[in-house]
Formats: sequence, structure tokens, C-alpha cells
Amino acid sequence: MGRVPNPVILNTISRMDSIRVRFSITEQQYLNFRRRFIDLGENMKEVKRPGLDLILSDGTQYPGKGYLTYGERQIDPATGTLLLEALFANPDRLLRPGQFARVRGITEARQNVIIIPFKSLMEMQGQYLAFLVGNENKVDVRPVIIGPKVDQMVIIEKGIQPGEKVIVEGILKVRKGMTVSPTLVTLPTDSTMGGK
Repeated sequence: MGRVPNPVILNTISRMDSIRVRFSITEQQYLNFRRRFIDLGENMKEVKRPGLDLILSDGTQYPGKGYLTYGERQIDPATGTLLLEALFANPDRLLRPGQFARVRGITEARQNVIIIPFKSLMEMQGQYLAFLVGNENKVDVRPVIIGPKVDQMVIIEKGIQPGEKVIVEGILKVRKGMTVSPTLVTLPTDSTMGGK
């Protein structure tokens, strides 16, 4: 009996009770994540495997958590990214192959940090400046060192102390030594920053 030259595929069978989601991270994200675990040393055994969130195309969060199951061995030289794969349980068959979604996960958790809106900083020659309200409501300009950005906020690593007042609106209109009439505003807390 000879081989059939062009077999016809009648059906494609696949499991739907779990879905594999492929996504890429940048080389910088990979290095930051990897260094974090190298720094933990022996304590790495105590770290729980972090769950990943899946944000669907309509902006809603999928109710289940996903977990990394696979990673390419090399960075793609064309894009500078590393391909990863996570597995999400799909008991209600909501997820389908080919759907668009975004993956979100916690790579680092910090407590007691100073955060301000990124728009309240001015960049000059690679250095960031913050405008503060000092004694007698006089404007002070101070260089700051920034950390990671979270949504529209940025972590301040150095340059601002707890309790100091930062100007968040109208920074183009103020100058050092100018007297201002500030209005206090409430900034989001970590619970409203997306928990990233």
C-alpha cells in the first residue's frame, strides 16, 4: 500500500482545560529578575513561586493565576527579548487559542518607599529634579535618584525624605526661592498602584 501524497487534515484536537500563554520580556527585565534570585542565595528555597496575572483584551483580569513552565534558552538577537511560557488553568473554557492578553507579575516588592508622580519631575541632562515646598512656602529644587516606574508613579531612591512636600502640578511655572500657595493632594497608595 503506497503513501497518500497529500493527507487531508480533518480535525485538530487540543486540550482546553489549561492554556499555555507565550510572552516575552526584555533582556534588562530578565537580568533584574535573575539578579534578584542570585542575591537571595540559600534563601531562594523559601521564595514561593510567584503567580502571574492575565489581563484580557477587554481590560478585565482573568480569575486564575498562571505559573511559568518554560523559557527559551537564548535571548532573541533580533528583538532583545526572551520568550517565556506560562500555564493557566481554564476550567470554564473562557480562554481560547489565539486570544490577545497581557501578562502581569510581581518581580519585586518594596515597602516604605517614597513615590511621586513621574510628571512632577524635570529631566535636565540626564539628571532628574524635584520641586519641593520648604519653609515659608518657598520652592526648593533638588536632584533626585529615581527607581522603577509603577504606572504613572516613580520610586524615589534618594533625594526626598518622608514628610517633605513635592510640587506635582505646575512645575514649569515655579522657580527656586519663589513663594507659593500650595494645595495638598492625596496620592495613590500601593493598593491603588496595580500591585506591580
